[in-house]
Amino acid sequence: RLSPSPKYSVVYTPPPFHAPFGLEWAPDNSALFVVEKTSKDDVDYAILKRIEIPGGKATELFRTAGKIDFFMPPVSRFENGKGPSKKPYKIIFGCENGLYLIDPKTGKDRQRLSRLPAVGLHNIEWNPDENKNQLALFFKNPVAAQNGRKFEGVYFVDLDKLDATALAATGEIDEKSFMEQLH
Repeated sequence: RLSPSPKYSVVYTPPPFHAPFGLEWAPDNSALFVVEKTSKDDVDYAILKRIEIPGGKATELFRTAGKIDFFMPPVSRFENGKGPSKKPYKIIFGCENGLYLIDPKTGKDRQRLSRLPAVGLHNIEWNPDENKNQLALFFKNPVAAQNGRKFEGVYFVDLDKLDATALAATGEIDEKSFMEQLH
């Protein structure tokens, strides 16, 4: 609460040697997502967690060696003044081994959208229309894969065009079917 002597509640205390470095609200106001880093046996790890609000129960959604460069639920859905959105959603995130979508409640049903290193992101923005699962990504400082390909510039990603049937049949996603480089 804002006042000369604000009252507050601690919603999450990380375990020892875990350092949170980013957070975002769930569009439905039910949770806070936190990304943190830690080390074990001289290996650096990044972890994406869901913190229940209220209550503070922490659920690990994803862990990877290296770093998570960015993550974002569609927070723009509640920025239009209509309040929290109850529409289903996923979290998009990028790390050194690809661009991913993940279920925001359990961490299951993870989909790798691209094997390109999804690092060097400068900006990300979800379409505020809760009926459209679309976003823009701007990679200003891209990192190249071993074959030289990289995310660079501005991309339009239309997740509604993501063909889950093709994914199940081939095990691979055709990036061009739902992702377009605009600039």
